[in-house]
Amino acid sequence: MGDAGEVADLKRRLADLERGPAPKRRSGCASAALLTFLVVGVLIVVIGLLSTCTPSRTVYEPPSDTRRIMDAEDAIKAKLRDPSSARFDGQQVSRRSGNPVVCGYVNAKNGFGGMSGRTRFIAGGAIAMTEDEDREAFPLVWDRTC
Repeated sequence: MGDAGEVADLKRRLADLERGPAPKRRSGCASAALLTFLVVGVLIVVIGLLSTCTPSRTVYEPPSDTRRIMDAEDAIKAKLRDPSSARFDGQQVSRRSGNPVVCGYVNAKNGFGGMSGRTRFIAGGAIAMTEDEDREAFPLVWDRTC
C-alpha cells in the first residue's frame, strides 16, 4: 500500500508541474501602495499646474476725484480745532497747476465754540491749508491752482 500512496503523490506533483506555477496574488498592501502612489502623483501634477498660473497684475489707477475730495476733507479736518463740526461745500478737483488739488470751502467751530465762517481751503498730496493760515500767500496760491 505504500507504493500506491507514492504513486498518487507522484501523479499530483506531475499535474502541478503541467499546470505551471500558481499565479501570484497581490496583497492588500501592494494595492494600497499603488493607489497612494497614483493619488500623490496626480496631486503633484495639479499643484505644478496651479503654481505656473500667474496672478493678474494690479494696474495702478489714480484715485478718483471723489476719493481726492474725501482725502482733502480728512486733511483739512486734521488741522481744525473741532473736526467733527466741519461743514464743507464747493469742493472741486482742479488740475490747473498740473497736479490735481482739491479747492473748496469749510466752516467749522472756532476756539470760542462759534462757527468761524466760510473759509477757503486747498488740499492735495502732502499739502493742506486754509486761508486762515497765511492770509498773504493763500490768495496767490488759490488764484494759480483753483
